[in-house]
Amino acid sequence: MRQKLIVNNIKCGGCETTVKDRLSKIEGVENISADASTGAVEFDCSNDTVLEKVKHKLNSLGYTESDPDLIDTAKSYVSCMIGKMKQ
Repeated sequence: MRQKLIVNNIKCGGCETTVKDRLSKIEGVENISADASTGAVEFDCSNDTVLEKVKHKLNSLGYTESDPDLIDTAKSYVSCMIGKMKQ
């Protein structure tokens, strides 16, 4: 099933790269796209359990669906820099 999440803190291509890289490691997740201009993360997943794993992974990277706090923002900057190094 196709899912679309709108998350905070996706700022650039590095963030997009990190999101795609990390979500691709979750079994049952395919066809991932991330758009820094809209904050949209789209993907196909096999069931609701996989969807929850995706949400958890995004939160752990600092890309939250709810308003981010200072710690989430700091995590997202680290994730962003890792993504920039992989571009």
